Amino acid sequence: MAESVKDRTALESAFIAVGWICGIILLFLIGSCAVALTTMHSDQQVSGEIMISSEWVTITPKERMEPRKQYQSLVLDTAEPLLKVNHNPENIQFADGSAVRPEARIVDDHGKVYDLKMMRAPTPSMHENSIVDVGSLPDDRAYTQVRLRSERPLRLSRVLWHCYNGK
Repeated sequence: MAESVKDRTALESAFIAVGWICGIILLFLIGSCAVALTTMHSDQQVSGEIMISSEWVTITPKERMEPRKQYQSLVLDTAEPLLKVNHNPENIQFADGSAVRPEARIVDDHGKVYDLKMMRAPTPSMHENSIVDVGSLPDDRAYTQVRLRSERPLRLSRVLWHCYNGK
C-alpha cells in the first residue's frame, strides 16, 4: 500500500513537471508572437501637417529614411476622409466624390530621383485613410528627400516612411 501511494505521488509530480514545462513553452510562443507582431512595422515621420498643390514641395526629414525592414513605402495620410469602399486602388477618391492623383518623388543619398506610383491604401489596413506608393525602391541606400505635388490641392495630416516585413 505504501508503495502505491509512493507511485501515485511520483506520478503526480511528473504531471506537475510536464504541466510547468508546457506552460513555459506556451508563454514563450505567445511572447515570440507578440514580439514579431509589434516589430513587424516601423514608421518614421517625414512631415507633419502639410498642404500640397500643383507646385512641387520638397520635404527633408530630420533623419535619413533608411530601409529597416523587408519592404518600404511612402505613406501620405490625408486630412480629408477617403472613400472607404474603393474597388480600384488607382482611383483615389474622397468621401465627397472628388478625386486626386498626387505625384511623389523620393531622392536617395546619391541624388538619384525615383518617381513613385501612388495608390489608395487597401482597406482595412493600418493606413486606411492614406495614399501609399506601390513601387519597390532599392534597399541598399538611404533616402534624404521627398517631393510632392497634386493638381487638386491636398491637405495631408502627415507623411510617413513605413517599413514592414511581409507575412
